[in-house]
Amino acid sequence: IPKPVKELFDGLRVRWICRKLGFERLSLKNNKLRCYFVANPQSSFFETDLFQAILQYVSVGGQLKGYTLKQSRNYLILIKDGVNGLKQARKMLQELYGEVNPDAKASANK
Repeated sequence: IPKPVKELFDGLRVRWICRKLGFERLSLKNNKLRCYFVANPQSSFFETDLFQAILQYVSVGGQLKGYTLKQSRNYLILIKDGVNGLKQARKMLQELYGEVNPDAKASANK
């Protein structure tokens, strides 16, 4: 498979993981990954267990792994420095999803 096709697939996989985590969009520039939560502050997403788990993860141990949260005018943004490409972004987001997903944690504890 040609390299551009592999990169396209990595991009699609990253988007799928972002959707599972509740991110509306993402940006990867200058080795900085920015994941934007839904723009509507009244969204029911912000009351979900998943969102609460992401907040707790970032506030408790996420800073040790380089995660920060930033509030812009329109978005709450999860930021991770030192992300060198889509493949690394996918790995990082999969790891985050495994840490904060209540369903994954429940099945791992059985």
